[in-house]
Amino acid sequence: MAVVAPQPSVPTLNALLFERVKSSPDLPIIAEPAYDVPPSSPAFYTPHSYAYLYLRVSRLAKWFVDQGILRARQTEDGNDDVIVALLCQSGWEYVVLEMAIMKLGWSCVLLSTNNSVPALSHLIKSTGTTHLFYDRRIPALRISAEGAVEGSTKMVLRPSPDPASYEDDSVTLEMSDSPVYRSAIFATKSEADLRAFCVHSSGSTGFPKPIWITHRASVANITNNFNLKGFITLPLFHNHGHMGLYRAIFSRKTLYLYPTPPLRLTSKSLVSALQSSTADLFYAVPYVLKLLSETKEGIDALKRLKLVTFGGSACPDEVGDRLVREGVRLAGHYGATEVGQLMTSLRDFDNDKGWAWVRLSGARSGSVLLEDCIEFEPVGDGTFELVVKKGWPPQTTSNRPDGSYATKDLFIRHSGMPSAFKYVGRLDDMIVHANGEKTAPVSMELTMKESPLIEDAIIFGSGRMQAGALIALANVDQGRSKETDWSLAQEANARSAIWPAIQKANEGAPTHSRLLPEMVRILPPGSYIPKADKGSIIRARVYSDYANLINDTYDRFENGDNAGKIRPSTLEQMTKKVIDVLKGTLDAASLVEGKSGVEVSPDADFVALGLDSLQAARARNLLQRDLDLGGRKLGSNVVFEYPTASRLARHLFALSWGEDEESVLPLEIMNTLVEKYSAPFASYTRHLPSTSDGPRVVALTGATGSLGAHLLDQLLRDSRVKRVYCLCRARSDNDAYLRVQDSLRLRFVPDLGQRPDGGRLKCWSADTEKSDLGIDAAKYQELVENVTDVIHNGWPVNFNMAVESFEPQIAGAQHLILLGLRNRASFFFSSSISAVVNWKGVEVSEDFSEDPADAQSIGYARSKWIVEKLCETVAKQTGLRAEVLRIGQMVGDSLAGRWNTTEAIPIMIKSAQTVGALPDLDENVLWLPVDSAALSIVQLLFSGNADSTSTGRVHHVQTPYTTSWSSILDALASAGLTFERVPVENWLDRLREADDAAVTQGLEGQVAARQNPVLKLRTFFEDKYRGQNTDVRMRAPLSTTRSRKLAPALGEAPIMDSLMVAKFVAYWRQCGFLQ
Repeated sequence: MAVVAPQPSVPTLNALLFERVKSSPDLPIIAEPAYDVPPSSPAFYTPHSYAYLYLRVSRLAKWFVDQGILRARQTEDGNDDVIVALLCQSGWEYVVLEMAIMKLGWSCVLLSTNNSVPALSHLIKSTGTTHLFYDRRIPALRISAEGAVEGSTKMVLRPSPDPASYEDDSVTLEMSDSPVYRSAIFATKSEADLRAFCVHSSGSTGFPKPIWITHRASVANITNNFNLKGFITLPLFHNHGHMGLYRAIFSRKTLYLYPTPPLRLTSKSLVSALQSSTADLFYAVPYVLKLLSETKEGIDALKRLKLVTFGGSACPDEVGDRLVREGVRLAGHYGATEVGQLMTSLRDFDNDKGWAWVRLSGARSGSVLLEDCIEFEPVGDGTFELVVKKGWPPQTTSNRPDGSYATKDLFIRHSGMPSAFKYVGRLDDMIVHANGEKTAPVSMELTMKESPLIEDAIIFGSGRMQAGALIALANVDQGRSKETDWSLAQEANARSAIWPAIQKANEGAPTHSRLLPEMVRILPPGSYIPKADKGSIIRARVYSDYANLINDTYDRFENGDNAGKIRPSTLEQMTKKVIDVLKGTLDAASLVEGKSGVEVSPDADFVALGLDSLQAARARNLLQRDLDLGGRKLGSNVVFEYPTASRLARHLFALSWGEDEESVLPLEIMNTLVEKYSAPFASYTRHLPSTSDGPRVVALTGATGSLGAHLLDQLLRDSRVKRVYCLCRARSDNDAYLRVQDSLRLRFVPDLGQRPDGGRLKCWSADTEKSDLGIDAAKYQELVENVTDVIHNGWPVNFNMAVESFEPQIAGAQHLILLGLRNRASFFFSSSISAVVNWKGVEVSEDFSEDPADAQSIGYARSKWIVEKLCETVAKQTGLRAEVLRIGQMVGDSLAGRWNTTEAIPIMIKSAQTVGALPDLDENVLWLPVDSAALSIVQLLFSGNADSTSTGRVHHVQTPYTTSWSSILDALASAGLTFERVPVENWLDRLREADDAAVTQGLEGQVAARQNPVLKLRTFFEDKYRGQNTDVRMRAPLSTTRSRKLAPALGEAPIMDSLMVAKFVAYWRQCGFLQ
């Protein structure tokens, strides 16, 4: 592992969390995804701090005790007094539930939601479970839980608690350590050797095997970690995912949860979620890597990470080779539940491409070297079984008299690196699929062989997504046969005859192990089945002898063949085909489960219809088989990428006819608009922009806005500026003058009649969307002859418009750039940080973006990105000095704090008086006074062109000083505002109640908004904060190194201390906004 850290002072998981809460209470540790917004939303993740996590855990523990559901463990209690099993969906609630039970001193049995009812019953009985919580949100899990405990009179069966039921505000962080609501030996050395939790694996008999893990072994295991912020798709009830959670707790690195379900496991969704996070490390099973490797976007997402890891099963060579070839830092990590994490393939990524070879050298747990506690025992044919000897700290189980543990995992040794090994399979019969799920074949095979029609059944599927089966029929000659005598039609008839036996085997199997008709192959009569003397099948020989047939089965299943393919001529026909395939797939599953058929409408969501991953794969493969797609191969998860029949049909229809149904997507529109509006630049010969130090003449747009007014003020104050032309939307030049005058007065900037420099200003009515800027030829020529710099600061602030709707403004930017080309004037564009809010990387560099997806997914941000690219293009092609000003969050001016009362943040602060509370957000702010922003832009204007080889530059007009929201609340209180600090959900509830009260009182919307202006933005705040990520730190920060050097005003801007906040409050009171 990359980092081996010392254990906490007491080696228990409770002590670990307790210490982290004390030392780093406000550090974000678990990022919870939202389930009601797309992963592409910047607000997809909500980070929860150690303190927030511990408070929820403590409140739930108290609720358990108060409700009489669970009691706190006492010193005299034994290991088996209370054992709590969890049959719940992975996610944030799962984390809180398990930790609350652990805090009370009891151990949890973590049950996979994929288990069959008999398997669940076996685990519950074998672990001595006394309490079983099933996920209250999943009816199928309630049914499974009830079936598993049927006949038991002592079992306590309950739904998982609703977080709203235990949200007890009386339990504060300071009170959360009450001994009444925790184990009597909480976080003490006496707890170290108690069982913390139980996970399970599949046994060769078909029933999963429970494995108990102590606190001490768990802590020893998690001290090995990568020390990186992680992103995890693994379920928390699997030990691989479970230890990933506690490695994050240990290393103080945020873990981004991506539970599937309820979230969809598609390449597009994963890429979007990764972009919404700041994760450096990706935990995955090979199947997820396969999904992402199928698209350029997926590979690019992985390339941006510092480390991509896989575990649970071997990664297919073709997937790993491709990822490494593309520059992904891929490493496998190998371990076993019984012995913890052992080895990884971490290496010199630039020079060593051996991603599949785990390394023994250097691996350790604390002071114990792994090489002293491990042996590779030869089992023949150059393979070795890994055996862990007694003394390895994370080991919890032994299966040999000497205390060692034989893993039954087989490896081969690297010919050139003696300490490097590659995993090749299991010594026993267990089948490990590409997604890390396991199929125990023996029980299913025995069930099928109960049929008098079946002589032998051999399940295959190691390293593949689906299980398949080879069936040898009974009562036929067992000598070798001629396969040419066995037709596909005969095979199909035989499959129909034996299908009841297949269904019976499926009924007792987990969903990922169930057999689909296409994956059951009937061997020709007389086929030879290799067997040992005692009559048992030699499985490895079967797989080898029938490798071609097995490969052909997967090829047909995944790709189909060219015979009988159709190409629907209309979208309606394609939609009908999709519906027929989906209905057939769901109906087939319904027959297995004894349910009635399913109706599929064009716009019904597949997940809502109950489609699982196996059924989705079958539907995908049927569509690939039946449709003529022009040789194109469908992605593995295409059904979930386009999750309704109508959407999937549009995609397939476009593929079938060689069209691109996504040609209208925003990202492609962005690139199209860049090409369209940069095309005229090529006709201009390359020339150097003016570098004269003489007087400057500036054309300015947007002077009627807040920043524009301060820009005009700063320009007129600077003696180096000879003249300023304000181009305004107005009825006449006089109207333009009056509008600018009013804007200056509104912001208490000296108006034009009071300042001696006012004579240097010309205000013209203009329309930049017109090629001549909407002015007459004489005025246009005046600009061409005199203007040295254009500052394009005018842009409509509308967050509801699509990017296409901004085309007139994009044309206007082009027209101003062309003005600059005609007179060698520089061009400055006021962009926004929203143009790069989804930037991939640790830090947003002061450079142009190459990916339209970097922009926030709203038309406003995308339009800004387009004009940035116009600036980059014209600078490269013509040498024009075209510079981008990415402007961050601006606030009131530094002198008097005049902050527009119609903006979202002042309106939020107003709620301190209207609802008596402000949200206690876990975020930092970067606020720059508007006059400081304006001064910095003027300094950048005069900074010249430091790089003679490139005339296009990007500047980040943002304060370098972060301030916590908590400090802002402190400052507001110091300024005299009285309010409660409440969790954001509580604050949103108060807004809703105020809105409801306004309706009850019969207030019209406008009247209510005047009395309580926060109500008009209630929907905005709900969308932004309700169950979503509110932490701006989750985005990549902007580098301001060069910008601060060229514009000292950025570094000299005031910080947001109590004095600055007091100015805002004083202004709001002066203007009557606050009381």
